[in-house]
Amino acid sequence: MSPPTSAMSDKLKITGLRKTYGAVTALDDVSLTMRQGEFLTLLGPSGSGKSTLLWAVAGLNAPDRGTIALDGVDVTNTPPHDRDLGMVFQNYALFPHMTVAENIAFPLRMRGVGSRQIDEAVAKVLDTVQLAHVGARPPSALSGGQQQRIALARAMVYQPSIILMDEPLGALDKKLRDRLQLEIKGLHERLGVTILYVTHDQEEAMVMSDRICLMNHAKIEQIGTPEELYRRPKSLFAAEFLGESVLLAGLYDAATSTVTLQDGAQDGAQNRASVSLGGHALDRPSGPVTLMTRPDAIAFVPPQEAPDTALRVTVTSVVLAGALTKLFAETASGLAVQSNCLTGSGAGVYEPGTELAVTFDPASCVLLEANHLASYGDG
Repeated sequence: MSPPTSAMSDKLKITGLRKTYGAVTALDDVSLTMRQGEFLTLLGPSGSGKSTLLWAVAGLNAPDRGTIALDGVDVTNTPPHDRDLGMVFQNYALFPHMTVAENIAFPLRMRGVGSRQIDEAVAKVLDTVQLAHVGARPPSALSGGQQQRIALARAMVYQPSIILMDEPLGALDKKLRDRLQLEIKGLHERLGVTILYVTHDQEEAMVMSDRICLMNHAKIEQIGTPEELYRRPKSLFAAEFLGESVLLAGLYDAATSTVTLQDGAQDGAQNRASVSLGGHALDRPSGPVTLMTRPDAIAFVPPQEAPDTALRVTVTSVVLAGALTKLFAETASGLAVQSNCLTGSGAGVYEPGTELAVTFDPASCVLLEANHLASYGDG
């Protein structure tokens, strides 16, 4: 029986998935939907549940509860070899006694495909990954990056419904990893394949993904595009895990769309530093908050160039990090504030010890739940 039309629009649909190992909960009521041709990355720290989720989709561990559907068909209890999935591992998993071409051909031979069709498919996929000249070589004769491309070719050759990739670049050095990120992204864009990818590397997820599923403590913390997760995180965990962030405790006044910062007393006076969000204020009630912004959305300026209510800091260090120059500063009580600018852009780079004021881009500010950063006092 064909699946209903409404289900056909979803390539992968996971509903209420739960997985435990004794007293440890690895997945806790996880639900997500993946579209045809999408590159979706499961991102999170070790133990967050991302690999457990991928392996459940692959059929390599059985969930305690919930369902997994591919193209509208429930495959929760379907054996792995009947799920029409391709898998790429971190360690390549190539057969050392076979040539490269034989490795790629293996899943086709297991499916009873004819020799002529196999030869054509292998030649085509080797050309796709730009390794047409290595088919007769053993895997040991290839570099790590070439072996990973062959592993990807083997997963692609029989045109599976989804390709699953479990930290495939984790064993490579940074330069090669950066290059392969772009190669895999390019293959995805050219071929329109659906890829479910696991990594703990935030930069890798940002570069490659259409959407990111950020996981924490066996749950989904937030799902969205890289831009959405970076610019509009919905929790302190999301703000801190994905990219650099500046987090400041404060008190939000909904009537004036202003955040009065915890660490803002000026020269012993009772007035406090504040940030006006103007038209960018969020629809939330007054009360304690954490103001979050990114280091590229704030700037340090001489105090006379900023309003009296601007936050005051002292520069502690200046770090040249290639294309970016990072300025680190502290408030009077030691809270860290960071500003990033393009190296050589002409933006102000100040010596350690310089006293400055902080200017914020209201459009880049996000109000999150109050946390332990500081308690808001009465003064």
